[in-house]
Amino acid sequence: MKTLKILATLFGVLFFSACEKSSTLLELNLYEFLYRGNAPVNVQIYDSSALFSRVPASWNLKNYEILNFAEVAHVPMAGDTLHIQILEFSSDMWAFAFYLNSGLVQKNFPVVEGKSRELAMRSGARVFIFRYGILRNHERGELERYVQSFPDYHAGLPPEFLSLPFAGRIPGETAIQMQNFFGVKSEFPMLVQGYRENHVAWNAARSWHHVSQGAWENWKKQLSAQREVSNSGDTLCFDAFAGSRGMALRLANGRVVSVWGFLDPEALLDHFQNVTEGVLNSPQ
Repeated sequence: MKTLKILATLFGVLFFSACEKSSTLLELNLYEFLYRGNAPVNVQIYDSSALFSRVPASWNLKNYEILNFAEVAHVPMAGDTLHIQILEFSSDMWAFAFYLNSGLVQKNFPVVEGKSRELAMRSGARVFIFRYGILRNHERGELERYVQSFPDYHAGLPPEFLSLPFAGRIPGETAIQMQNFFGVKSEFPMLVQGYRENHVAWNAARSWHHVSQGAWENWKKQLSAQREVSNSGDTLCFDAFAGSRGMALRLANGRVVSVWGFLDPEALLDHFQNVTEGVLNSPQ
């Protein structure tokens, strides 16, 4: 009970914080954001009606509710130009989806692109892409401090993921399945988190948005055509992957939840009930 009260307080703080007005790139003076103590030498900002002329069509930004786009150039020393692209989305989740799924950003270590190195970082609803000469040195800590200087800094998971269990999370095993779930085309994106418990791997997922009854029924019908499926009341039980079992349910609030893995029936049901409760109680 104490844990539930703590989680409820945390969700409340996140919810009311999200309701506060945030500053967009169009409202910020990007010349005030310094790198190595120096202001940028050039700043260009584009809103959603103009940015598509500045980015390649292959970025598919129209699929991610992009709002604004900025190009910033710093020259910390002669012959060394740090180029920064800042993509601002309508929410943390859209930025995170682009960060995970676009295939366009290098998240962990700088990747060599021709004569440049490139590295990306995400903070809340913004994605920062840094590009600099291959022979130049820009420490990750320096780039992180630049990102942290912006308002609404938040590098962790979007609040929606906090409704999934905390214990046993596998670092890096986080995904957003945008257009299919269990290999079946879906009309609702699913947020997926991997876990490990006593050397047993399992997964939990919830829908990003509320899901209509029609979209849920359509997904179930397609899943039933590909896998062995049964019903236990309103809960769908099915073969998952490589012999593992899964459960899924559309809750009364319209969100879809699912749990699957190499768990015994009791553990599978226990995790499923915990995930269901967490998502039901989540304001996000």
